[in-house]
Amino acid sequence: MKKFVGVAGIVLILVALFLTSFLPQHNLLPRHVDAWQVVTKADAVIDNRAVSVLEPFSETVSFYPPGAHLHLAILQSISNINLLFISNILPALFMVILGLLLYALSKLLFKNELVSITIMAFTPLSLSNITMLGPYYLVPLAWGMIISLLAFYFLIKKSWLLFFISFIALSLTHNSSMVFALIGIALFFIFNKSYWRLVKYLLILILAAIIIFIAISGSFSYLLSISLSFFAFDKASPFINFQAMFPPIFLLFLALGFYFILVNEREASRFLIPLFAFLAINAFLYWNWMGFFLVYRRLFTFLFLMSVFFVGYGVFCISSNERIIGRGIVKLRKSSIILILAIIILLPIAIKANLQAHISDVTLVNNNENILFRDFGNLNPNTSVATDHLQAFALPYYNLRPVQLSPAHGTDILYYEELHLCYESLNTTCFENFFKNHNVTYLYIRIPINSTYFKPYFKYNQSVIYRFQD
Repeated sequence: MKKFVGVAGIVLILVALFLTSFLPQHNLLPRHVDAWQVVTKADAVIDNRAVSVLEPFSETVSFYPPGAHLHLAILQSISNINLLFISNILPALFMVILGLLLYALSKLLFKNELVSITIMAFTPLSLSNITMLGPYYLVPLAWGMIISLLAFYFLIKKSWLLFFISFIALSLTHNSSMVFALIGIALFFIFNKSYWRLVKYLLILILAAIIIFIAISGSFSYLLSISLSFFAFDKASPFINFQAMFPPIFLLFLALGFYFILVNEREASRFLIPLFAFLAINAFLYWNWMGFFLVYRRLFTFLFLMSVFFVGYGVFCISSNERIIGRGIVKLRKSSIILILAIIILLPIAIKANLQAHISDVTLVNNNENILFRDFGNLNPNTSVATDHLQAFALPYYNLRPVQLSPAHGTDILYYEELHLCYESLNTTCFENFFKNHNVTYLYIRIPINSTYFKPYFKYNQSVIYRFQD
């Protein structure tokens, strides 16, 4: 009976995790620029049956690890399901997988079923945000978070081959996640004396990461630029309001969980506390002085991810109504009822925080544009269309070649640099001069155009592609 109740609890929590991510995205298109990049690259892999070194939306050389879009392309090839539908459901599966990994890793660290279930219940506190990203979006970071936890699991379990394979997969998927994993692994080695004799394996991992970086970029200079970026990259506000994103009630449980883990969980504390403390100190420095080390704001996501362990453990400790001594946790029916009630009360608060974190997301391609681009691309394959840089990342999926009107996002080179001034001023005369001097015929922007040279050519509802006629 007890086992049945535990399994039922796990299933209910996993259903809640799935719905938390799936319902807000149901029947919607990818919600982030990076998500469209992954979809576009995956589509190019499927069409070309090869991983190209060129970005399909800018034709510039790609230095980014191919893992995320390669995973998506393989998934589409196996399932034969439309990429846009996969992009709709996959973030929800990410949340479920993340919950399962948090459960498995917690069980390995704490060796207690109820603690593991409680920690899994607070998976929604691994928050997503449009600038720091997270599991809500179909982005490389989401894959990176999952593979990082998988690598940690095999590290603590001492499954060395699977640990090494996981780390290589992580290195081929997401740069920031690999750095996060390396920090966690290094701190684990430092704070576990029994592992000091294995430090050579840590050096092998670092060497493997360097080799992979060089192999992907084709040069040592890219590795050097990435390394320097950990100290000087993107020194700007992370656009994160901790007070608004992380409900204050969970700060209390986080602090209590931190204390109880430090006092009573020797094995868990040697892994969780150094890593969380490092991330917290780094976040504090970033917030107040624009960084010191690892200033890339994506790493804030891992701070929220690690907080789940402490919040879950803190809730368990308070609900048990007994002081934990070593591993001797008093198991009382009364305590179990209090724990269930605590989860029932607090889980909706965590889910609400998760939903509010991305409530202001911008839709890059709406349903009208999806049909417009799809139909136009079917009738005019490989045609160049000048458009906003956000829509530009989606156009290759529709067999169209984008000409970016505004400054590029996530690419090193502006596709047509002179056009962004036209776009920012919405100067149609400027557009006309550009179209006269370049072999571009079609234009799409979301505002109506009143021009002698641009005529409506292809329309769906209120979305219009204009044709340039000199």
